[in-house]
Amino acid sequence: MKNINQLVNSQLTRSIKNYDKLSCFVYELMHLDKRKHNVWVVVKRQQLTLLTDNPYLGTQLQYQQQHICQE
Repeated sequence: MKNINQLVNSQLTRSIKNYDKLSCFVYELMHLDKRKHNVWVVVKRQQLTLLTDNPYLGTQLQYQQQHICQE
């Protein structure tokens, strides 16, 4: 029988933790409530993409793009 740590890809768990840290950072930076807003962070090839299900929040994030990148 295999150990549970052998079944889980360590690189995948590390990547998920990094995405969680980035999304928490964006929530704090933009003063957003996690219960009211959904923001997903995706990093691919050194490009940061923010996704949301709220078009108004998406517009607000787009206007704050430079500030988010600087931080």
